[in-house]
Amino acid sequence: MAWPLPPGMRERDLGTALFPTATKGRDTAFSEPDFAALHGELKLKGMIKLLQGEEYRETHPNDGYSYAHFCHLFAEWQGKQKRSMRQVGVPVPSMQKMPLSNSP
Repeated sequence: MAWPLPPGMRERDLGTALFPTATKGRDTAFSEPDFAALHGELKLKGMIKLLQGEEYRETHPNDGYSYAHFCHLFAEWQGKQKRSMRQVGVPVPSMQKMPLSNSP
């Protein structure tokens, strides 16, 4: 490649000339994490998403997502889940009737 650039060269052509491998798609298929299992593990004491991401990368060193993309995909998965708020009702003993007057 010579300077100055040829008059008809566009930025995309320049990028292809300088970085020929960057335009090729990645041939590797990524290994999808089991987000449902990961979600259940997060409820365990001491388990954090960082540990899960590290374990995922150790299990899938060549076909795994980066930690940032792992977290992004996990957040997307969580957003698609049905929301529910489980509440356990505990009966309260009835209060005794108290007089409403302030007189002694």
